[in-house]
Amino acid sequence: MKLLLTATAAASALLLSACGSEPEVAETEVVEPVAPAVTPVGATAWDTDNDGMFNQTEYTAWRERGMTEWDTDADGQLNENEFNTGWTNAGFQNGAGLFGDWDDNTDGFVDSNEWFSDDEWSTWDANNSGILEREEFGYY
Repeated sequence: MKLLLTATAAASALLLSACGSEPEVAETEVVEPVAPAVTPVGATAWDTDNDGMFNQTEYTAWRERGMTEWDTDADGQLNENEFNTGWTNAGFQNGAGLFGDWDDNTDGFVDSNEWFSDDEWSTWDANNSGILEREEFGYY
């Protein structure tokens, strides 16, 4: 009797599941994300107006602050030791040998004309948008 009840219950369950209908699945539209024209950098110490972008005005203020901070003897220029110390303290890697790359006129100092000058800005801001995007300047 137990076997008959078990078989009947199993058959009923199969029959009921076969009669049931599948739930309807609503179609949804897949929307691909659109990349912004300018990739924002997020709020950083460089982005002083917190608009998510690093513009030329902020760049100029940043480079002036950096020159003042790195120029520990306040003579308006960086000697090799000040440059190397500042480079390391700023968190940059592999500063050894870079001083010569920055000392464009080879006078033994990096002055304000050599220090993150407008030439660097123009080189990094490749699309001349007035904003450094991550794709142009990967340090931030």
